[in-house]
Amino acid sequence: MKQNSILYATDNPITALDEMRPKVGQMITISTWKRKTDYDVTVASIFKNSPTNNLVSNGMTLRAQIEYHKIKNQHNDNLLKLIEDITQFICDCFSKEVNDDNHFDYFLSSHYANQIFTVLQNGEVDAIFYPSVRQSLELTNIAMKPEVFKNNYELEYVEENIITGDLTTNSGWTMIGSGESSTFNNGTIVW
Repeated sequence: MKQNSILYATDNPITALDEMRPKVGQMITISTWKRKTDYDVTVASIFKNSPTNNLVSNGMTLRAQIEYHKIKNQHNDNLLKLIEDITQFICDCFSKEVNDDNHFDYFLSSHYANQIFTVLQNGEVDAIFYPSVRQSLELTNIAMKPEVFKNNYELEYVEENIITGDLTTNSGWTMIGSGESSTFNNGTIVW
């Protein structure tokens, strides 16, 4: 939601590039973080929609679907039908192709993310896993409360790269790296 800060990340640099779509010549920074505590992050998964090409499965989606099928029959048929419909609608909101120039395209997913972070389990959900639309739902993004990230992770490595090819070129995403960033100092990326 507007005026709310959320960390968006992925564990795959190509997914990040597809999400950000930097231009040729732009510098990007790839950072690697590690856990510094034993805190168990409480995660909600957006899981009902599978990859669009039917050739690859999203591991996060598949694991969440398996867990969902284990517990869904704990409810009577009428309640289960409502749960199925609401869950599918929310997953469709997160799996929708959006126009970056129209912030209203994000309205429903933002609304439901806000509800997941503030209402579900009394606001104890720390992060949301959701499939990357730009990766045809094959790979996963994460949205995390910034205080959870700040309190439980520390910067391990920073690498700077210059984009040399993007999706408008035949080569797809290519970049040249300058190696470890000299602007990484005492756990902080210095801009």
